[in-house]
Amino acid sequence: MRIPATIVCLLATTAAAAEPALLLVDRSASPPSEIRLAALTLSAEHVSAHRPIAFRLAATLQGSTRPDLDLSGTVHPAQRPGVDLEARVPGADLARLLVGASNAGFLTGTLEARTRLAGRSEAWSTLSPALSGAGDFRIRDGVVRDFNPAGPTLRAAMALPAVTERKVMEVLSRHPNVFGIGDTPFSEMVGRVEIRDAAIFVRDFVLRTAEYDLVGDGRYGFDGAVDFRTSLVFSPKLSAELIESTSTMRYLRNRQDRVVFPVGVRGTTAKLAVAPDVQVLATAASREALRGAVDRALDLDEDERKPRDPEEKPSSKELGRDILRRGIDELLRP
Repeated sequence: MRIPATIVCLLATTAAAAEPALLLVDRSASPPSEIRLAALTLSAEHVSAHRPIAFRLAATLQGSTRPDLDLSGTVHPAQRPGVDLEARVPGADLARLLVGASNAGFLTGTLEARTRLAGRSEAWSTLSPALSGAGDFRIRDGVVRDFNPAGPTLRAAMALPAVTERKVMEVLSRHPNVFGIGDTPFSEMVGRVEIRDAAIFVRDFVLRTAEYDLVGDGRYGFDGAVDFRTSLVFSPKLSAELIESTSTMRYLRNRQDRVVFPVGVRGTTAKLAVAPDVQVLATAASREALRGAVDRALDLDEDERKPRDPEEKPSSKELGRDILRRGIDELLRP
């Protein structure tokens, strides 16, 4: 069957009946993407090529037992085409939602999202760059394929002279599921989005995994380009292991004593590149060198090195050194 283009343009450029589902094909994408629906409910008022059309649409993906998408709003078919939409995804399987898309399989999980979107243009073909809106999303129990920021980040740190490579390698070998795999399983991915200038800007982004969080902001362009500035925040347990492996890591701690690496994520969904901030790592190494110099300057003299009776109180000189060392550690902490 064929659906009027003013409505179909919201989802696809062609619609055709295909047992046992409705197949929607977006031929504006390259390559064309497909969405298979088990059910589609569409209600519209004042359907006309010369006036705004108010509508509501509920769609159920093939294999799902309840509606996965609730879309409502107004389509402006006359003169300057445009839309004013509100979309809600209560819990859709991304594997089914993205089947046939160019980036299908890159991201899996259960999507929950709310978005408002509006825009007007001279033609439907030029509407995409004119769209603007905002919303939020949450993806549960998913996997990001061919992407793992933890391994490349720690390997970049091992290149620094102040880092004990052998001991850091021991940490890597103890956690192959964190550093040695190509994919990133996660429990939750959340963020707020702003849509403008032919891109989706993501704020308050958090990707939670078993041993680290990836947090930050970024941009996902309608052309598929990805550019995120994030921080890789290791779990308290893994942070303690890293600090024990090489003391330089203590100057990468946050106030919760979790080791943090600034990381850039760039590329496309087909190939993401992880770019650790080497300057921050070098600064941490410099802090470690300065702390070593302070320790040598404050070193105890020969008499003070002798074992002290456990019940004997430390001298005021020793107490002063300890207080000074702790203060310097706080000053050097990022």
